Formats: sequence, structure tokens, C-alpha cells
Amino acid sequence: MKVLGSLDLVNSGTAEAGGFTINYYLSADATLDPGDSLVGTRPAPLVPPDKRRSVDFSFSSSSPVSGMYLIASVTSTNPENGPDVVVAGPIP
Repeated sequence: MKVLGSLDLVNSGTAEAGGFTINYYLSADATLDPGDSLVGTRPAPLVPPDKRRSVDFSFSSSSPVSGMYLIASVTSTNPENGPDVVVAGPIP
């Protein structure tokens, strides 16, 4: 089964945002924890000030995933950017 997802990255700041990595996890619930399975990683695109960028993602699973969650964790390579941003969405 192929799972498709999309994530909107929004830069509400006054400078270009970059230096982020997006890690994708498969989870039984909407909370990221050590029991979740990493299913993909990719660098985030640069996002100009006051703009948004859509990032598409897909992965294939040999097991049923309906009812599970896809979690995206956006991590900065610069600690001054603050904590990770984590979002989750249900897989129909």
C-alpha cells in the first residue's frame, strides 16, 4: 500500500528559513514516541519570508496502515530556531 501526504511549511518571519530536516514516522497514535517507526527523512526546502512551501511525501508499506497516523517532525540544524515542530494526521 502506498501512503501519500502533504505538509505546508510556513515562514512567518522576516528572513529566509532553511536548515531544517523533516522526519516522517508511522504511529499507532498522534503522539511521537520511541515506539514509532521512521519511514522517511528529507531536507526541507528554503522558505522565503512571509511565504509557504508545500512538501509532498510518500512511502510504501507491506502491512495495512489504515487507522494509523503519519507524523512529521521538523527539526532545525540551528538550535537558535527553537524546539522541533511535530504534526500528525490520521491515515484513512
